Amino acid sequence: MVIGDGAKWIWALVAEHFPDAMQIVDLYYARQHLREVARQLYPHEEIKQKAWMKVHQKRLLDKGKIERLVGAQRAVETTNSRMAQKLRTEADYFERNAERMRYPKFRRQHLFVGSGVIEAGCKTVTTLLGRALALQDALQAGPAGPAKGGERGRKRGTKGLLRNKVYK
Repeated sequence: MVIGDGAKWIWALVAEHFPDAMQIVDLYYARQHLREVARQLYPHEEIKQKAWMKVHQKRLLDKGKIERLVGAQRAVETTNSRMAQKLRTEADYFERNAERMRYPKFRRQHLFVGSGVIEAGCKTVTTLLGRALALQDALQAGPAGPAKGGERGRKRGTKGLLRNKVYK
């Protein structure tokens, strides 16, 4: 399973390296896109933005009714060319990622629909690993502390090791 923000380049990499992986657009990012539409439609009108979000987020996006969401966006008529372009761009985003936004289906399968838990876990692991490596370096240096060259090498080495552990 791969969770992403919906960017085309992410799905291209997934198709190349993990062709059989289930793909999910992070619900948080999908909601951000929807908020942008609400802001475009009702600039400086927070109450109307919230009302629009209530309908389009809770009743459509969160329920996986992406085709209806896209239809609602495409049905908006405006003479403002900037707004029309933004609506087209966002409707295209939802349309392109519709199968990756079947949130009720994913939840029934007990899958995550957001990357927050995963990102927090990665941050915790890298932080703990960094602390462990720093402690190891301090213990190996002894009471006199590391030599100047060793200190520079340790910092570079720790970061390098973290990169190596995370990416390999």
